Amino acid sequence: MADCVAKGLVGGAGHEKALRDRLFNYAVNLLARAARTERELRRRLMRPVWSTPALVDDVVAALKRYGYVDDEDFARRYAERRAASGKSGARRLRLELRAKGVEDRDAIEEAVREAFERAPEADAVDALIARRTRGRPVTDPDEMRRLRDFLLRRGFDPDTVYERLRAIGKDIDDE
Repeated sequence: MADCVAKGLVGGAGHEKALRDRLFNYAVNLLARAARTERELRRRLMRPVWSTPALVDDVVAALKRYGYVDDEDFARRYAERRAASGKSGARRLRLELRAKGVEDRDAIEEAVREAFERAPEADAVDALIARRTRGRPVTDPDEMRRLRDFLLRRGFDPDTVYERLRAIGKDIDDE
């Protein structure tokens, strides 16, 4: 440490540059493992004890310039992946994107709309119904309610859920 002080590295411009480089490398490693929103990345970059808000701002600005951090692109790719999996609906996907840190509501709406144009919600609902019922007809009203509630919890549009359940030939007993 005394050698670093003598060379002017601690507390000087060299020390700050070394910390910035170290934080930048840490950020790149985080992004290499998984895509992250700006808010997620900022939160993670503040964890090291030597990190400061000014360093985080510098690193995030550099990452944005290089195109490594882009919330709109993150929202688009995340929405496509989740919609293609068919396990959740548009409502739930919007909530997940907000929880991940995407703050631009227009970007969220656009990403979700594009994702479900490629993989319609009705198809996902049909697939989940088929998987859940294993192809057997649903005749019990309690089972129909459980199926309806399962699909609604997954964030699918209520109109789509009711329409698809009616399509399998059963009326839903609304409570």
